[in-house]
Amino acid sequence: MDKLEIYNQLKEEIIDLKIEPGALISENEISRRFQVSRTPVRDVFLRLCNDGLLEVLPQRGTKVSLIDMELVMATINMRTIVEIQILKDGIERRTPAQLQQLKTDLAHQREAIAKQRTPDEFYALDSEFHEHIFAIAGQRAMWQIINQMKVHYSRFRMLDVKANFSMNELLHEHEEIVEIVEKRQRERCGEVMRYHLEGGVRRLHDRIQGEFSRYFKLPQVGEEA
Repeated sequence: MDKLEIYNQLKEEIIDLKIEPGALISENEISRRFQVSRTPVRDVFLRLCNDGLLEVLPQRGTKVSLIDMELVMATINMRTIVEIQILKDGIERRTPAQLQQLKTDLAHQREAIAKQRTPDEFYALDSEFHEHIFAIAGQRAMWQIINQMKVHYSRFRMLDVKANFSMNELLHEHEEIVEIVEKRQRERCGEVMRYHLEGGVRRLHDRIQGEFSRYFKLPQVGEEA
């Protein structure tokens, strides 16, 4: 396995929370696991540090970064502003084939729930659905840019899906979005998309400072969010 494959594997495991926020991780451990020398692993760790997924602790080693709640909220606010406009633009541009693609996405999500697929699989379907909305608006590249920026938000979304079993709720919200696209209900875009993107905060709210507090870096009291 080369270092790119190791990087992709570790990144996926961190995003999917298979390696938990705050967990200590060592070059020796990863070298043994993938049966490679420490040199490629050191390069992988450096890249994951640059991604914001790992942190070097002086005299202690390396750990998976905590989910920065301030950055999560910033990402949600940014996505809300952008995706409301994307949805409005998509309503004006959408073709019958694009509308059918969104309905196909919903069918795949219903099937995933019915067959009790893993949260990871549903998360991928959720991302695909949003990517198709951006594509309808002619802004697929913008979706790719957002994906590159959301290291902390991706883990927050995964925690929401895994901890709250929120797949049915997300499916219902996606159905509302497709209804808006189909009926061209521009006036509903802001309310529905905002409610959808803020859902994880509503569902996880009390648990962020409770059972999952070890996963999060929270803004200090008096610190601007």
